[in-house]
Amino acid sequence: DCCKDGDFVEVKVPDTGGIVGRVVDSRGDVVPSAILRMTRQSGGGEAQSLMVNGAHFELTGLAAGQHWISAEATLPGSDVVLQSEEVSFRVGPDEESSSTTLTIRLRDAEKFSGRVISRSTGGPLTGVRVDRFFPSVRAGTSPSVSTTDSDGRFSVDVPLDEPHLCLLFQGPGVPSFFLGVDRSEPGLLVPLDDVGGVLQVEVRTRAEGGGSGISWPLLVRDNCRVMPMQLGPSTDRTTSDGEIVRTFTAIVGSGPWNLCVFDEAGLLGWPSRRPEAASCRDGVVAPGRTLHLSGPS
Repeated sequence: DCCKDGDFVEVKVPDTGGIVGRVVDSRGDVVPSAILRMTRQSGGGEAQSLMVNGAHFELTGLAAGQHWISAEATLPGSDVVLQSEEVSFRVGPDEESSSTTLTIRLRDAEKFSGRVISRSTGGPLTGVRVDRFFPSVRAGTSPSVSTTDSDGRFSVDVPLDEPHLCLLFQGPGVPSFFLGVDRSEPGLLVPLDDVGGVLQVEVRTRAEGGGSGISWPLLVRDNCRVMPMQLGPSTDRTTSDGEIVRTFTAIVGSGPWNLCVFDEAGLLGWPSRRPEAASCRDGVVAPGRTLHLSGPS
């Protein structure tokens, strides 16, 4: 067995190899039923989810590249979802398979509650979706989702050892907004704008063979990061030199918005390692106006 939560693991397996592992609770006991979420960031950042039943899991047919995996489970007799941090591992184009086993440890959690109201009237906002994630968020991190009730109240699961969390608020009828909060602020009151502005985020994909390395454009606020695709739909166009330009459009809350482009080291090192100023673009969203942010090429 190897690997604490959040460890980086170099795993040498064939291009279409696999990995085995187990999910345990905070005491080290095997969790018989859990949900795994895995992301291959170099493959576009799309997360895959699968249910695991039994003491161990085995993932096969993995392509070469960097992967992240996390788990969550609801223990019998409890409505609190326990979650793990992400474990990072790399599948390399090697002829010999590795016998490494990943141990993914679930963390004890508690509820974090708050209330969403209209900034103009002070009245409760019903049906607003609230997504909880963490400052070191990457695609595939186990989420916790809530919807505000008739009084505007929401509740999300937060691991006991996580001091800071990020919250994304989305519709209906209100602009999208996200912020970072300290877990020691239960009963958080969140006023949302009734009318927002339009945020357009432009992401360019280099033509095949152009440039070096891989980069990730992320919106940044309060030590939190969110992918543009989480805010709204996108449209694509192709430039004359073969670049694909993808533009995400969303109605968002007024105020400053920042777009930063992260390399792999910055993605993994956040928030202690921050992108240079030249890698970021910022602007202010105002009601009824459009802010266009385009990440540096």
